[in-house]
Amino acid sequence: MAKGYQLIKGAFCLYYDTGKRRQGSQPDGDSVWFKPDSKASFAGLDPAPKYNQDGKGDFTNLRFEAIDALETHFRFENQRIALGRAARDLMLKLAGFTGVSFGGKKELSVSAATPDCIKGYIMTRGIDRFGRPVSFVFTGSASEKDGAKGVWLDEARVQKSLNYQLAKEGQAYPAYYDTLPVSLRNVFTKAVQAARDVSKPKGLWGADQSAKGARADSIAALSDSVLWPKLYRRLIGYYKDTKGKLGGFDAWLRAKPGERDDELFLLDPEEKGNIHDIFKITGDRIRMVCKPERLVITPQ
Repeated sequence: MAKGYQLIKGAFCLYYDTGKRRQGSQPDGDSVWFKPDSKASFAGLDPAPKYNQDGKGDFTNLRFEAIDALETHFRFENQRIALGRAARDLMLKLAGFTGVSFGGKKELSVSAATPDCIKGYIMTRGIDRFGRPVSFVFTGSASEKDGAKGVWLDEARVQKSLNYQLAKEGQAYPAYYDTLPVSLRNVFTKAVQAARDVSKPKGLWGADQSAKGARADSIAALSDSVLWPKLYRRLIGYYKDTKGKLGGFDAWLRAKPGERDDELFLLDPEEKGNIHDIFKITGDRIRMVCKPERLVITPQ
């Protein structure tokens, strides 16, 4: 059981105001816009959340704790889009949205939804460097008061979160940061293994390329990849920054420890490491040499 979460009530929304018009959002499997009932409910968290309209709006984008869904629009690029959409669609269904349709490039922008917003609440311990509350996401109501601090989050309650349900259905990879309590991390690891380590893996696990290797010699090749999204994002960053060959990826990472080459704690064999320790490159393919649930990320 973990102490220290802040509970904030509000609504999950698929549209937001830009100041000039009503804009359809681009939710994915691990993020959605959130409109708090009161911005004051975030008091005490540092930094403060980032809101739309350069901070003048009412909507902040959430980052789901403990999971990482396939990327649908990272730096205008994507992983295997059909699986990314499947995670997004399940998240919206679990939240209670119906009749959602999409338009625009790659059909990522909401063009219709019923309803526009759904009430719920989040439990968070902090804001990431992009201004997103790192959150466990819940539909329905909570007995605690809005903005309550030091709320206990136990194993039973976390299993009611959208985060857990997405992991249980195999629609997201695990992504554990060192701020995530071990007890909750263990709950997610059991869900991940139950979805993956069976004769008919659920969700993305049936197509997972982490162990056998994904073709990764270009951005175009990565658009069909099904591997740990954090590694994918580093690869996209490498190609966007350098237009180099896959063989130069390791050196590019190591050039900026902590920033590109994230610090990790490797649960097997229980030692510190970095992103460069978790993969091998052979020809035009990259594969992970450890399972993602055995990694704990230490943010810069």
